[in-house]
Amino acid sequence: MSETFGQRIQRLRKQKGLTQEDIAKRITISPQAVSKWENDASSPDITMIGDLADILGVSVDELLGRENASKEEPEKEVHDEDDPIKPKAEEVNDDRVIIDDGGIHLQSEDGDTVEITNKGIHVTSSDGTHVRVNANEEYRIKRKNERYSWITSGTLLGVAIIAYIILGVTWKHNNMGWVFGWTLLLDALWISSIVPMIRHRRISDLLFPLLITSAYCKLGFLGVEYGFAGWETYWFLFLTIPAFYLIVGPIDQVIRARRNKEE
Repeated sequence: MSETFGQRIQRLRKQKGLTQEDIAKRITISPQAVSKWENDASSPDITMIGDLADILGVSVDELLGRENASKEEPEKEVHDEDDPIKPKAEEVNDDRVIIDDGGIHLQSEDGDTVEITNKGIHVTSSDGTHVRVNANEEYRIKRKNERYSWITSGTLLGVAIIAYIILGVTWKHNNMGWVFGWTLLLDALWISSIVPMIRHRRISDLLFPLLITSAYCKLGFLGVEYGFAGWETYWFLFLTIPAFYLIVGPIDQVIRARRNKEE
């Protein structure tokens, strides 16, 4: 049975002594994404292929399984008077497809060309129109978005700490300011997750468990302070956590499928 792309990534990763977290940190993605690659549940973005091959210490050909194929079936060569030896390009539906260390190169009979390398994607149409997607530019944008997320999280956390100190100093009855105010730190964390949720268009990115924990603690502390039902009554809020993920999971799948279709 031939090795799948995910199995090949897993084998090469283990040969290098790397964990899924190691690869995720170096490509700035989540470990869950690497796990999905290795389980063949999804594939890495084309702009990540070059970086992934470098991390695993192999060529793009070997990562894509082309090197093994060339060993099993000797490459056919054609001799030309001008060029001594040139590998014969693979032909698919009258289009030329060449895969080498530089990347993937496609050329149609109409003159359209597509080059996919670790630097990005470059498309040239027969009328001279150029479209370029720079992998480094996308990486820069990704890093910029991550920096904004850290700034947002840090700002909210700073505001929460200041509010916590103010509550502790001013709300002195039964030390309620210090007892109740720390829940604001939880609020800063789950509120900051709204930014990546909107950017990735993935509802499950919301830190819903922290939201529920914060709400439960607030109700519990206020119930003790003002004499209404608190800790023993609102435990049911935690039941909404699995319900939340059961509901938003299919919604995220629909959104992702629609986005992939649009792209």
